[in-house]
Amino acid sequence: MRPKLQPMCRSVVRRMAVAIVALGFVAVWLATASGQEMRTWSDKSGKFKIKAKFVESSGDKVVLEKEDGTQVTVPLDKLSEADQKAVAEMGAAEENPFQTVKPAKKAAKKKK
Repeated sequence: MRPKLQPMCRSVVRRMAVAIVALGFVAVWLATASGQEMRTWSDKSGKFKIKAKFVESSGDKVVLEKEDGTQVTVPLDKLSEADQKAVAEMGAAEENPFQTVKPAKKAAKKKK
């Protein structure tokens, strides 16, 4: 036989269950919202492959993050054509509309 829980205990158990489910949803949401998905990247020859997610591209360099969290920088022109196209699409999607074009001028010199 299962012992009956007091009404107050049932309420606590119910709240804890709701909290656990909510935390699960938050964890899943954070995992999916944290960035790009892992994918397999390959070089032009198809000889070398790496499972990683796109972090950023800057000029002719691409930064990828491996599953263990280490980041590697790869020259864009060494990636396969398909991966170069993917970088172009991912880079365009993350362009910052507020990116600084010119550095701010230093404050005017104080007059003596």
